[in-house]
Parts: sequence; structure tokens; C-alpha cells
Amino acid sequence: MFAPYLSRLLALPFILLIIYYFTYGQFQSEYYDELILIPSIVIIVLLYVFNEQINKWWWKVRPLSLEPRIQSWIETYSTFYQGLEDSQKKRAERQISKLMLIKEFTLKSKKDYQLEEDMKTIIAHEMFRLTSGLDNYIYPSCEHIVMYNHSFATPDYEFLHSIEFNREDGVLILARDATINGFNIGLDHFNVAMYGAIIMFIHENPRLDYPVTKDIDALTICDQLGLNLESIEAHVGQGLISPLALIIYVYIEFPAKLEENYSNNHSRLSVLFHS
Repeated sequence: MFAPYLSRLLALPFILLIIYYFTYGQFQSEYYDELILIPSIVIIVLLYVFNEQINKWWWKVRPLSLEPRIQSWIETYSTFYQGLEDSQKKRAERQISKLMLIKEFTLKSKKDYQLEEDMKTIIAHEMFRLTSGLDNYIYPSCEHIVMYNHSFATPDYEFLHSIEFNREDGVLILARDATINGFNIGLDHFNVAMYGAIIMFIHENPRLDYPVTKDIDALTICDQLGLNLESIEAHVGQGLISPLALIIYVYIEFPAKLEENYSNNHSRLSVLFHS
């Protein structure tokens, strides 16, 4: 991935100057406080305050791009990407790269590891696919994405599940096996990465004009649309499925089914996700 954080690159020489000052400079001249230490600290503070604006400008000048191997992977396996026009593909590549860059990905095992690029790509791809009709959406409430090899239990939900969004800590937690299976779209698999993106989006945008789902539940939706409720609950947890999130999920994964059975909801979501 190219075009990293410009703010960090700009800050690096001043950090090195501060290290030099505390290692050697303070013993060599009484003027080094004014020449090195104070200006370096001021510049680093300014870079920190304006880092978002600096990086946005930099990414416009030097657009982000996927590594050739990752781009080839998306071209091969993403039916969503394959259906885009060339200009849309470039935008998708930039936004997926950006999500991969700004989020912190961790693989949990006996030790914590950096998540592989392929798995980062799947997650960022699904996050972008949900909001591809919006302008550069970056899921501001989510800073960390944690992955376990298999289904997991947490202090909040002490049973095995495959998807969880910890709103307080801004952490999306996923199971690797379920994430891989879910990327293979089909009624026999539940796309936990997409569902996680939906849960985060609803959390971040509670006041949007969503379909009204207070009179329907997950069982009704699944029966109507031919989905396997037990399979979904095995990933999310019994009784924890959001009807609104499930309706949005069907809109993304099986739009024809939603239009056939819930045409009003389909129309409303079409407006919402293509504003």
C-alpha cells in the first residue's frame, strides 16, 4: 500500500532532533533549547492537531493504491468489484486502502500478531461495500479490529460467537473462519464482516431515516426471506440479532429478495445508502 501518513513522515525528523537534544545537545550549548527543543515540540504539536487535514490533502495529491497482489486478489474474488466501472474501481481501491491503513488490525492467539493483508482486505472490502454509495465513509467509532481464529467468548457475551462490536472501546471482533466463509456470498453462509459493518454504521448514524422494524422480528424476516435463523444466531448470539441490521444485511447481500418481500424498505435503503 502506498501514500502513508504524511503527518508522521513530517514529524519524524523533529522527533529525532528531540532525541538528539536529550542525548547530546543539552550538554553542548545553552541555546539549543531555543534552536532545537522548543521549535521541535511546537511543530510536533501542530502536526498532531492538524494530522487529519494534512493526511487528507496528501491522499488527494498522492492517492492511496492497493498492492498489486491485493488488487489481483480483489479482481479475482470480489463480484462486487468486478461489477464496477473503471472509475468506480479506482475509488474502491483508494477507500479500501484507506480503511486498511487507518484501522489497527490484530490477530489474537497465544500472542498478538499483525493480521495478514488478505484478511485486512476482506474486512475493509466489506466495510466499503456497505457504504460505497456514500462519500468516503471511514467508520469513526471503530479504531481496532481484532480477529480470533475461531468463534470466541468475551466478558460481555460469555458464549461462543463470531461477531461483536464493543462500542465503548471502539473494537470490532471477528472470527477468522466465519469471516472467510461469509465472504463467499450465499444463503448457506452468514457474512459476519458485513454484519459488523452494519452494526457500526447504525451505531454511528442513529438518526437516519431507517426502515421501521419495531413490528417485525428476526424470525419473521428469516422465514419471509428463506434465511436460516439458527445459523445466524450461532454467529451473533440468541436473541441478539437486530431486525434493522438484518434488513440492511439482506438489502446488501440479497437485494432482489428484499425488494420482492419488503419493497418499501428496499426503496428507503436505496435512498439512504446512495445519497
